[in-house]
Amino acid sequence: MNSQRPVIVVSILLALVAGAVLYASPYLALYRMREAVRARDAVALTPYVDFPAVRESVKAGINARIGTEIAKDAGRNPFAALGAAFAAAIVNPLVDAMVTPEGMAAMLSGERPSLEHAASKTPPDVDDVETVARYVGVDRFLLTVHQRGDASPPIEFTLERVGLAGWKVVGVRFPD
Repeated sequence: MNSQRPVIVVSILLALVAGAVLYASPYLALYRMREAVRARDAVALTPYVDFPAVRESVKAGINARIGTEIAKDAGRNPFAALGAAFAAAIVNPLVDAMVTPEGMAAMLSGERPSLEHAASKTPPDVDDVETVARYVGVDRFLLTVHQRGDASPPIEFTLERVGLAGWKVVGVRFPD
């Protein structure tokens, strides 16, 4: 029985270390993303962002908001459906232009996306950002970001686990 005791203790310690690493993994990914933003190295963000998924997430959010506004005007405005078609045609290329490594760096700094940041290489200072990070499931993590002193609602980033300890941003939400 005593010969099995060291094996059991080592097994328990390894399980605890593995659990701690798995639990801390999204925080480590966020730290690396923050350091990339701080160093103004938008390319270093690329491994932490699933750009096609983020683009679709942003497009879906904007199109849902447009749909809600169009539904409000549908009874009063006969051109509401035409406006929705034009909006969709405009939204898709704009989102594609804004959801870039530089655009993501700006959003992680608490900036709302704009064409200025899509073309700019200098995101705002990451040290002026307040964040809240939390698990929302075993494989999902939520990060909210906004600049200090900004009264607008925070930007919400959804991260999903990739493999055992990797994480990628898969969604961005801009609350009303």
